[in-house]
Amino acid sequence: MNYALSEILQVQKYRPCVITFVGAGGKTSLMFDLAHEILSLNYRVITTTTTKMFPPSETQAKVLQLSSEPDWEKGLEQKIREYLHVCLGRKIDLLNGKLLGIASEEIRLLEKYSDYILVEGDGSAGLPVKAPEKWEPVIPWPSNIVIYVVGLDCLGKPAASKTVHRIQKFLEVTGLLENEIIDFSTLKKLVTSKYAGLKNIPESSEIYIAFTKSDTFSDAEIFRKLASMIMSGGNNRIRAVVVTGKYGPGRINLVVR
Repeated sequence: MNYALSEILQVQKYRPCVITFVGAGGKTSLMFDLAHEILSLNYRVITTTTTKMFPPSETQAKVLQLSSEPDWEKGLEQKIREYLHVCLGRKIDLLNGKLLGIASEEIRLLEKYSDYILVEGDGSAGLPVKAPEKWEPVIPWPSNIVIYVVGLDCLGKPAASKTVHRIQKFLEVTGLLENEIIDFSTLKKLVTSKYAGLKNIPESSEIYIAFTKSDTFSDAEIFRKLASMIMSGGNNRIRAVVVTGKYGPGRINLVVR
């Protein structure tokens, strides 16, 4: 059965609500897809980052507000009123063109302008999977929901720097040797580790695991076993595992609770 991500997360029980995306493998795409779902429910939404990301395309967010600009809060308020969705960052890095993030403590003040604040709180250099360094991820303490993201296109590939961001940390967390094959067991260890999937998550936050890019395989149902392995592992902090991917014009989501 297909579920909307906003339905899986039951976002309407929180308002204002802060949702932070960490990990790798399609965080930005998933964040903006959720933003569009929230817009369809006629709520206001701010998308932002506490690290850095590429500025949104016009289809992801029509307007961008920089907190380095004079009277930026007034500008944000006006744009939210007009467009209902604004992407917010500190400034554009002229060296790499990326949108630099706002401070984690600034997230709380955004709640007076928006019903939902969606935050990208981790970097992954465009790779499908990672383990965090000691300073990562940057999760704002008001986060009601934290989603740890892994790209399923890492499966069956060697644990090497072409696939894994922070490869040495990844090997430490999962117990793999370099160039050993990444499998279901590897991903279960990663997402349930206090040094990776559960790292820096506030005690009050709900935790979801999202496996993206299931559309790179012939059948998303094969990942129900992976989701069940995680949910039966005895970690009661994880509320659900979502398997998601792009199929035709939309995103298909499978959920295991």
